[in-house]
Amino acid sequence: MNEQNNNYTPEQMPVNEQIPNQAPNQYVNQYPNMQNNQQEKIYDVNVVSMILGIWAIVTVCVYYLSIPSSIGGIILAAIGMKSNRRGKGFAIAGLVLSIIALALWGILFMIGFSISSALG
Repeated sequence: MNEQNNNYTPEQMPVNEQIPNQAPNQYVNQYPNMQNNQQEKIYDVNVVSMILGIWAIVTVCVYYLSIPSSIGGIILAAIGMKSNRRGKGFAIAGLVLSIIALALWGILFMIGFSISSALG
C-alpha cells in the first residue's frame, strides 16, 4: 500500500492522505481559530459592566453612587451583549448585579419612606 502512495504527486493524493505543507489550498480554512495563534480579547465593555454592577451592590446604601453605577452597568451590559465577541458572561453578570442593586435600593427606599411616614 505504501508503494501506491509513492506513485502519487501531491496534487493527485487523496484528500485524507495529504500533508498540509504540500497542499496548502486544501487546509486554508479548516482550522480558522488556529491560523493566527492569537486569542480574541474579552470585550472591555462587558468587564466594565460587571465592575459597575459589583460597585453598585457594594455601595447600595449610598444612593448617589449606587444608582448611577447600576444604570451605567445596565447600559454597558446591553451594549456588550449585543456584540458577537467573547465575554458575554461578564455582561450577564453585570446586568444581574446592576438589577439586584437597583432592586435593593428600591426596597431600602421604601422601608425608609414607610418608617419616616410612620414616625410622623
